[in-house]
Amino acid sequence: MQQWKMNSGILAVCLIACTFFAAAHSKSGTYPQIIPFYGDTLQIQLPTTESCKSPINLDENAITQFIEELDNLNWQSTIENLERFRKEKRLDDWLYYQIIRKVAQEVFPKQANYYAYTIAKWHLLDELGYAAAISFGEEQLLLYVHTKESIFNLPVHQYNNKQYVCLNLHDYQFNYHQTGGKSRSIYSNEFGKPFSYQISSLPTLASTTTTRQVKFQEVHFEFQLNESIQQIFKNYPTVDYAVQFNMPMSAATYGSLIPTIQQQLKGKSQQAAIEWLMQFTRYAFLYEPDHSYFGRETRLSPEQTLFSPASDCEDRSALFYFLVKELFNLPMIVLEYHDHLTIAVALEKGKGKPIMYQGKKYYVCEPTPQEIDLRIGELPQKYRSAPFDIVLAYQPHQ
Repeated sequence: MQQWKMNSGILAVCLIACTFFAAAHSKSGTYPQIIPFYGDTLQIQLPTTESCKSPINLDENAITQFIEELDNLNWQSTIENLERFRKEKRLDDWLYYQIIRKVAQEVFPKQANYYAYTIAKWHLLDELGYAAAISFGEEQLLLYVHTKESIFNLPVHQYNNKQYVCLNLHDYQFNYHQTGGKSRSIYSNEFGKPFSYQISSLPTLASTTTTRQVKFQEVHFEFQLNESIQQIFKNYPTVDYAVQFNMPMSAATYGSLIPTIQQQLKGKSQQAAIEWLMQFTRYAFLYEPDHSYFGRETRLSPEQTLFSPASDCEDRSALFYFLVKELFNLPMIVLEYHDHLTIAVALEKGKGKPIMYQGKKYYVCEPTPQEIDLRIGELPQKYRSAPFDIVLAYQPHQ
């Protein structure tokens, strides 16, 4: 991997691509391993690590020596196996990172040496073509990756006009304890590709499911929820609304949710059906603000909202958006007030004054419980004259 250079407190690594085949004889050996991945398996060759001395503290010399030792391991087959697996399974970056974590865990178990495990993840991201970094001070070793997307509530810094976002703050219970004057950073593959948090599809997941029961309008509903979803998104960050609202749903959940709701909507007009969906997302689930329930701001996908014992306005808006899009494919806009999020749908009629957007009339469909029961087109009193931003718009493909 390497050529090293330092500058005033930041240790920058410019990684030079080297030819594996020319140096293969000097590399360590490999061994086969099978790694489970949410109902699938990855057959992979992993490097032997007897020659590596894992760092026992955040000493700069120990870390740089360990990185040099990592470079001398035989990663060629590992990287080829990972790239092939990604291509075959069509994994987006976040899902790809989950298998990278599992590979790092096999090579340097997290519970045995957290520093070696984290640096191994950084090394693998670099070898797979991503621009990544590690930053370490007296207390924490943080892993960063370059992304062009908006990520919230995580440490972010700029290097060479690129945004780097922390990937492992959850390992420190989301407590950030690094100061710029005392930290050091090592960058790899500065011209590597950016990491994306968008999820376009989910892999075929293991069949382990749990049943979620909810009651709405004296009817008991049962949905099948795939437990792998909880693991996949356990440490997923707070993303922008376009990513959150357009998250796909696993086959098990979709197959139990959509037909069940379609059965309830039989015989209803489009207007009445939208009213039913609005009431369902409003009253079938317990409301609680993120900071009260999770201890921090989160944005749940539609499927996570079904899983969660409690959810807030952003989560319910995501679920309502998903249901309207899947069942009716109507134009929608997402409205952000200073302390609230809601949805407006392009409909023929509703109460109150419609919101005009690109030549269409949109009526607010409030999916979150309020002090009074609101109908289509009605807003809580405090928001009726309040300013808002349209943070997301959906237009069906013609």
